[in-house]
Formats: sequence, structure tokens, C-alpha cells
Amino acid sequence: MSGGARSGRKQLMSPMGQRHKCPSGREEWGESLMALSTKQRTDFAAAVKALRETSPGKEATMYTALRDLFVDILGYPKSSIVVDTAGVRGRPDLTVYAPGGAASTRVSWIVMEAKAEPGAVSTGAKRTKLYAEKAKYITTDTAYFVMVDPQRLVARGTGLGRQEHADIEIEWATVTPEAFEHGLEPLRAEVASVPAVMQKFRDGDESLIACDRLSIDENADAAIQLATRINRNVFFDTLTETTRLLQASTLSALAATRPQREEIKAKVEKFSAAYGGVNFRPYPISVEGRVRDGREKDLAHRKDAALLRRYLAQQPALSRLALDAIPRFAERAGLDPKTEAEKIERFFANETANLILARILLIRFLEDHGFFDVETPEGPLRRRYLCNGGVAAFQGMRGYFDFGYTRLLEEAYRTGGHFYSAAFDETEMDWIIALSDADLSRTVEWSLFRMARFDFATARGDLMSGVYDRFLDRKQRKEQGEYYTPPTIARYILDRLDLAESADILDPACGSGTFLIERYRQVVGEDADRGIAEYAEARRAVESLYGNDLNPFSAVLSQIQLLWHLLAFGSEVKNQGFPDLHIAERANSLVPGDLYDPTQTRFGEIDRTGYAAVAGNPPYIRVERSTELESHAREYFTSARERNGKTFGGVTVGGNAYTLFIYRALDHWCRQPGTDGPTGKLGFIVPLAFCGSDEAADLRALFRPGARWAIREIVDLELIWHEIFDADVLPMILIAEAKPAGDDDTVSIRLADETCLELHEGAKRPAFNFDKLPEQHVRYADLFTPDGRIMTRLTPRRVEILKKLRLNGTFRDAAMPYWTKRGKGGQQVALAQPGGIGAASWEEQRLIRYGLATRREVHTVAGGGHTVFKGENITAARFTGSPTYEHLDVLKASSPSIWSFQSILPPTLYALPLIEQVPVAAPFNPATVAVLNTVVVFGPRPDLTTVPFDAVLLSSIYSYFYVLTGRRSFQNKIRSHIYPTAVGELPWNEAIAAQAPTLATIREKLLTLCERRFEQVAGLRKEAAKLGLKALKDLVRSHPGAKISFSDAFKDEPQFTLTVGEIVEDLGSWSVRLEEDGEHFIVFDDAGLAQLAALGLSQMSGDVASRTSILNALVPVDEAMAEKLRKLHASFDAGALDEKINVEVVKLDAIVGKALGLSEKDIVDLQAEMNTDPFLSRVRPRYPFFRPRQYGRRINLEREHRYATV
Repeated sequence: MSGGARSGRKQLMSPMGQRHKCPSGREEWGESLMALSTKQRTDFAAAVKALRETSPGKEATMYTALRDLFVDILGYPKSSIVVDTAGVRGRPDLTVYAPGGAASTRVSWIVMEAKAEPGAVSTGAKRTKLYAEKAKYITTDTAYFVMVDPQRLVARGTGLGRQEHADIEIEWATVTPEAFEHGLEPLRAEVASVPAVMQKFRDGDESLIACDRLSIDENADAAIQLATRINRNVFFDTLTETTRLLQASTLSALAATRPQREEIKAKVEKFSAAYGGVNFRPYPISVEGRVRDGREKDLAHRKDAALLRRYLAQQPALSRLALDAIPRFAERAGLDPKTEAEKIERFFANETANLILARILLIRFLEDHGFFDVETPEGPLRRRYLCNGGVAAFQGMRGYFDFGYTRLLEEAYRTGGHFYSAAFDETEMDWIIALSDADLSRTVEWSLFRMARFDFATARGDLMSGVYDRFLDRKQRKEQGEYYTPPTIARYILDRLDLAESADILDPACGSGTFLIERYRQVVGEDADRGIAEYAEARRAVESLYGNDLNPFSAVLSQIQLLWHLLAFGSEVKNQGFPDLHIAERANSLVPGDLYDPTQTRFGEIDRTGYAAVAGNPPYIRVERSTELESHAREYFTSARERNGKTFGGVTVGGNAYTLFIYRALDHWCRQPGTDGPTGKLGFIVPLAFCGSDEAADLRALFRPGARWAIREIVDLELIWHEIFDADVLPMILIAEAKPAGDDDTVSIRLADETCLELHEGAKRPAFNFDKLPEQHVRYADLFTPDGRIMTRLTPRRVEILKKLRLNGTFRDAAMPYWTKRGKGGQQVALAQPGGIGAASWEEQRLIRYGLATRREVHTVAGGGHTVFKGENITAARFTGSPTYEHLDVLKASSPSIWSFQSILPPTLYALPLIEQVPVAAPFNPATVAVLNTVVVFGPRPDLTTVPFDAVLLSSIYSYFYVLTGRRSFQNKIRSHIYPTAVGELPWNEAIAAQAPTLATIREKLLTLCERRFEQVAGLRKEAAKLGLKALKDLVRSHPGAKISFSDAFKDEPQFTLTVGEIVEDLGSWSVRLEEDGEHFIVFDDAGLAQLAALGLSQMSGDVASRTSILNALVPVDEAMAEKLRKLHASFDAGALDEKINVEVVKLDAIVGKALGLSEKDIVDLQAEMNTDPFLSRVRPRYPFFRPRQYGRRINLEREHRYATV
């Protein structure tokens, strides 16, 4: 065929399938608009013949013929059709692009899939199956999905309400060029564009409105259910895209007002300087100075104030924005206007945009449920504000008065406020309404157009649960500290609280209302979706919900989402109205409600005692970063309480805010013991730090046996933290009760791992099914360590073993004692306890301390001094890598630590890295080597110098003990700060010393085996390099159009220990996981490239990797080279050496376990758990030379899904 597009054709059919008349008045069906040449007819026949004669498995031979048909017959430029010539599985076979909504953009208008098997799309069932498989390619703007086999072409509409029964079929056996053109007229190039459809929207075309269903009817046939699922995916994509565009336009509009705002502030600051400050009131605009002593000063003030007020009143919206809205927002967000002005504007614009979109959604719900309809003599008349005909009617005003679309929003808000005023009450975010900004107006119009297609009358509660996750992307959520709570986690907490249906519940930091919505769904919402609930029941359920949030946008969104759910009751809501929602805003829940002005917030109505439960996800921020607590509030938290004849202390205010929310909930909001009804309960998601950090110690003390409150359940979420929040925080679920624990009480413990994750079709995130997890019950007293920390990873069997280990002495007993005294000449030190006069002023110490610190200038000694290492240099039994300093004068360090006492230092000390999974130690000579304060130094007693403590710590016994009971901080990858206190509490028994010779022999074997293992890996890499591997970046570069992207974790943590995991497929992209917890990964748009990369990168397992090292990693370039590399890997039997290493560790366990009082069964059970438990199997000491593979954890490069599909 010619390959060129023919021009001069007239449009016969709109995208919606409506016929158009030609100027002559006749319809031109069955007749070509332009005569085809003989060559073109010959080429058409050749293309059809090629399609009909396609051999099985040769789909690629169909692509050129299909492209040329769309070019020569349907008028598309060849450049607008992209063919998957490389056979990439993550792309459609052909994509036809058309002009997008923004200038110089294009969208995938038509997606085509070819199948070489005859009859592959012959029946509705086969088409539905193929459509379901390829639905991931359909975007918000995709209008048609075209399926082709050697017998026929089928075009199925996918956008703006096109239904399955509208399939267009072309039979290759009988088709003519005219019939092809006639049949596919709706797909022609001249009607293929977003602007063309958008103009129909402006013109009032009702066929574009509310045409896509959003809830699935389980009784509908498979094709309708599939179409609805696609609609839902498109809705979520639309919400994400629209949010992004609105945020960008709003920020641009706000930035454009900056010069005017600065001028306003300058005039007010000048006035303020003259009159000792200024009082500004936004409604009505007024301004006055604070100091105007004397008659002349007062007269001058009146004149100046009148002039300034007149100036501000001329631009009221900008004046309120500059002097009230933005300053209040900055104060609420805890941001400094001087140093964080850019961030303030960005966050403020985002919230403004988000509120616009949330209100648009609410109005669309009201429109589709008929709330704006009016009665006429002819019957009900559908009235819409944000769709047709509101948009169509607005066009005249828009053109004549040069109004922007924000004016249409203003009118819609006013009318919507008649039904529920709180959702539309003016806030500081409404500055945008009075602004005339062309770009913003276009974006608002685009948002209305995007949201018009969906039939919100068909939306059910499950669709809107968690919708807030679409308003902020990961980066925004992390930067703004707003962490979305997955609805399934909120629902689990509510189910476990076991509340009566009539129970009142409070969420004191409700955010977008996830807990409140899930409580509504728990009580009545799911029945409402099934059509078996009454509106009176729904009203009662909503009226039992109470919430507050400092952020007014979040509070409004909470209300809007609850209203969405109530709209399922349609006419009853219109007749009876919405119930009053008890959701307050602009109040810090930690400040008593009676301190707030009731005209500014409803928090005073909500801040009461007597709730059956308090549930939510309180903020995880340090109090000094948030709004400063009022003195009365500080006194409330720190004051002691008398309860049941006992005095209990308060809690410190300087810690993390979540601790104060826990205290306030159980001390005040929850129903207290001795009052009517069951004692109140708490269900929070909080950081694991609650269990071990010093800042939560006084709060934990109130949960000890016999104290004020009782913990009823813990769900440890450490292993799946990255699936829950877009923040580096390890969470847990805490369920507690506002009464003391009884002597016979137990605690329920669940330990979450990947088995509880379920990925529902079309979802961005997995759901969480914690009911799958085994439920352990342990005695309440066993939950606490001797120093009051809480152990979350307990089972009854683990408790037995840990109790035996705690019967032993500790490493503190094994550490070298020495005595220190401070005097006028500085600190003195002695190895033996001094006697005589002044003996009492000497203090006993044990040699377990931090290393030295070099905070200021570093001093060196030419030809002498110490070689200095940091924690990252330490592995078991040896230092690795380059030192931080050489020839350091340790005595001139900012804090010399033990090197101040060189006279007492033994020849061998042990260095333990401060941050690791479990303690490991490397011996060193303190006379020549020093370590920084990222290291803990352990020095054994003189009689224990022959004990190889570095080998002792490699026993699984110590790993088991430390990760279950020794951690005082919690970091990702199961790491923690191994403080000197934690080292000192490790179990020790003198019987270990008796085995020193045997332990030394095992140590030497382990070191030899580890070195051989390292050499084996080096040999493998050397041989692999001979295969002709190329750098990963060169592999991607050699595939035109292919691209990769790195996860955000590379920004947060540029270096990490690489372990290649599974490949996860998601909507046409493939993610190669680079570590066990899945935080670091690379996304490919080509499955084959992902497989090649994963295979090559697996050679780096155990290495410290970075983005640069990964891009330059050597990988196979094709399947043939990959097969050679697999065979090479198979020839190097790493498993044999790993097993020999494991044999030596088992020997260590036998010796150490017996010395510490464990039975053989205890040791076997412990080892089994270390190899098979989802958590413990990921824990391994940092062995010398290499980091070993994780026993019991299979890594499968072929696996495509890591979640159970529901």
C-alpha cells in the first residue's frame, strides 16, 4: 500500500456513532468518499490476503498490514501508529495515537491486539477473555480496543459509555475497501482526538454524561462485569491525573499572585511598624494598629487605617490570602514562613486543588442522584451544574463576561451548600474562587470533562474507600507527613474492638476519614450496598461517628466521603436531609476542647469522655515539630493521677505525638472503669518504637501488670511496613483497654508477613487479611522485658526458651571492670577498686562503651597515631574496607572514649557495629586501631581473654535472643541500634569459657570457609565476564523505546545490600526486587529485559549496591547468553560451601546453647525457627568476606505475582 494518509474526507460519524448528513442531503453509507486508485485497491487486497494467510504463531507478520489499512483507509499519519516490532510483552501489538487534551500531547486512542490463530476472536466469550487480558493497556483516553485474527477484525468501544453490544465486526473474507471504511467510520482519524470529544462536552452532548458504570453487578454477564472493572480502573487513573493537573495549575496561579501579595504584606508591615503591630480581620476586611497613644497618634492612625483598609478592600481575596489564609496554614503545618516559603506555597496549593476536586466529586454525586432536579409541568427536569447542561449554559457567560470556570464552581458550591453546608463552607482554601487565571480555568474545565463520564449514581461504598490515596502521590505524602491508612487495616482494628452497633467511636486525627468510613461500612454500609439497609439505620450509624483533624481539608474530605456513602439512599436523603456529621477541624486534639473558640471549631462538642472506642492512626511527629502545646495541656499530660488507691505518673511531652494520643485516649476519651457500659477500648496504628524507645518508657509503664491499662492485642507489621505506609516507619497495631490487666490475662499476638497480602484486581495497593495469620496467646506478664520494654514477636514456645536464657548472667558480667573518678585534674582510672580516703568517690565501670568522636578538627600524628574504622567496616571476626582516618591522634579527639585510659587497655578488644541486625564482633588491638562512636567496644575480663567472643556471637542463640528481646530501636531491614546497654544484657555463662579451645577451632574453620566462599563468587564473576556480558545501561540502550526507572528508595537510601528477589508484573511493567523487603527495585517496561537484568544482577548478591553500580552491572544481552550464564551458575555449587558453614554454626549452637542451659530440643526448635520463620529466617550475622544467603527463603526469578489474587 502507499503508506501515505489520504486527505479531503468528510466526517460521517461522530465517536459516539451518530450519523451525519452530507451537504447534498444524502447519506453516504456504502460509498467511498474518495475514489481509490487501482494500486490502492490492489494493496488493500494484498493486506487482507496477508492477514487471512497468517501462520499460527506469526502475529508479528500481521502488524504491517494492519498499520497500512489504518493509514490508507482511515486516514492516520503513519507516525501516529506505533508497532511493537520488538515483541515486547509489556506493550500492545499496535497503538494508534491521537491528539490529547493539552497542546502538543497525544494519547493512545486505539489499542490493537493481533492473534494468528483463526477464530481467536470469533465469539463473545473469546473476545471478553482477550479483552480482560489486555485491559491493562486501556487508558483514560483510549476510545477503542481492536482485536484481530485471520478471519475478522473486531473493534470494541472502551471510552465514554461504549458497550459490548456495540462491537464493530469486519469479516476479511468479504470485506471491500468501502465496507472497511464504512464499518470503521467511528475510528477515522478526523474524529480521533480528545479536543473533538471535549467540544461535544461544551456543546451540551448528553451522551457523554454519566455513561460509565462504577459498581459491578455480580448478576451481570462477564462482558458487562469486565467493562465495569475497566471503568473503575479508568476512574482511579482519572482521579490521579486530574489531581496532578489541578495541583500544578493551582500552584502556578498562586505563584502568579506573589508580587501582589508581597506588596500587600509590605504595606501592612509598614503600618504595623508605625503602630506597634496590627490586628487584621478578614470578614469584613478591617485593620487597626495595636499602639496609638495620644490624640495626634490616634488621629494619624484613623487616617492611615482607613487608607490601608480601602487599599485592602479593593482586592479582598488577595488580602485575605496574604494576611490570613497562608499565615494560618503555615502555623497549622508547623512551617516557617521565612525559611520555608516555597514549601508553604506548594502544600497550600495542593490542599486547595484537592479540596476543589473533592467538592467536584460530591457535586457530581449530587447531580447523578438528582438532587438538583427541578419539577416542571412536563415532569422532572434533570439539572446539572458541572456537566451538561450547566457547562453548556455557562459558555455564554464565559464568552461574554470573560468568566473563568471557578465562577461555575462558586455557583455549584452555593447550591450544594443547600444540601450539606459544612462541605461547602468557605475556608482559607477558597481564595481560588475569586481568581481569574486562564490556565486554572482550563484545568477546571478539563477536570469537569474528565469526571462527567462516570455514573456516580452507580458508585458503591467499596469504590470510594481509600479514595484519598489518589489525591497525593508517594512523594507528597512523605513530604507532608500524611500517611494513608489502608481500609482493610482500619477494618481489622474495628472488627477486633468488638463493638456494639450503637457504640460511639472517636478518631481524634481522622485525616480523610478511613476509620470512620470503615466503621460505617461495618455497621450498615455493606448492607446498604446489598440493598437491605434502611436510611434510619444509616443515620444512626453516622451519628455515632466522631472525628477531628487539624487540617480543614482532611476534615471536609472525611465528611464528603461519608456523604458519598449516604447517597446510596437517594430519595430518602433528599426528603429527610443529611444527618449532622460530628467532625471538627482546625483543632489540636491534644489541647482540651474547652480552650477553643466554639465559633471556629466544633472540637469542644467532641472532646469528651465516654466513647466506647477510640480508633485511628495518630500522627508520628515529635511535639516540638508540631504546634506548641498550651501550658494547660502540658500540665494535663505530666500530672500524676490517683487511681484505685495508687498514684501513677504522667507522661513526658517532649516525645513523639502518638504517645500523647494514646495517653489522652485511655485517660480521657475512652469510657472509664466504674461508669455505665463496657470499659472503653483503643485501636491505633503506632510505630514499633512504642515497644522499645526511651521516649515511650513512661507510657509503657502504665501498661505493666497492675498498672492503669491493659494491652489486648498486638499485630507486628514490621515485615510488610513498605506495603502499608510511604514512610520509613515500622508500624504495629495496638489494641488496648482502659483498665488494668488481670493476673490471668493473656495478650493476642499476630506476626504479619507476605502471606496476608492480597492484590485485588485494579488496586494500587494490596489489601491485608490478618485473619490468615496464626494467633498466639501469651501470658500478660511475659510480654515485658525486665526493663519494661514490650516484646512483640512472642509465642508460648519462644517465651520458654527466652526465660531459660534470662536465667544466665550477662555480657556485663564478662566485661572488664574498672573504676573512674572525676577530679580537678580530670578523670582518673584504676583497674582495681581503690581503698582508703575518697574510695566512695570512685565509680565502677564495665568496658562496654561507644567508640571515640571527632566532631571538630581532626589531628594526625606523622608516622604514628591510630588507624580508625567506623561501624560499616565491621564484620564478624574482621574489619573490611578502607579506614575513615589514618594516623589519628586519639587523645585530641573531641571525645577520646576509652583511649583516654590507654594505661588499662588490654591487647585485644572487640568492635561491634552500632547499627546491624544482630551483634557481630571483630577483634582489634587498641594500641594501633581505634573505632568511631558508630561502634560499641567490648573488652572481656582478663581471665576471659582466650574466649573468641567474635565466634561466640555467631551462634544462632545470640541472633535469636537479640532480635526477639534485645532491640531498643527499630529500623527497616530488621536493623536496630545495638546500644552498649543491649550488648551488656546478652546472656553469658562461665561454662562458655571452658569451651574456648573448641570455639577457637570452629572460628578458624568458619573464617576459612567464608574466605573460600568469597573466592568462589569472585571466580564466578571472572568466568561470567568472559561470556560477553554488557552493562545494564547498554542493554537498555540497545532496545529503542525501552526504559527503566528506579524506586524512590534510591533517593532515601542511595546504598544498600543487594539481594535479587522476585520479578513482579503490574499493568505492563515488571519490577525487579533488589532486596528482601522490596523497598529498592527497578521497573522495566519489557519483561525480557527484566529477566536478563535479574539474572545478571544476581551475581552482585551481598554487595553494597547503588544506582550507579546497578546501571554498570554486567548482564546477559540475549536469551542465548542468559542460558550460558545459568549453566555457569549451576557449575558453581555455592550451596555446598554454604552447608559447610551452616554445619560449623550448628556446632557453635550446640556448645553455646548447652552452656546457656538450653536442652537439645530447645536448640533444635530454635534452629528450625531461624531457618523457616518468615522473620527470623531473614536474620543473619554479617559474616566475614560475604553476606550469606538467607536459609529457608526461596528466591524465584520466574515468579510474576507475589500476592494472592482475589
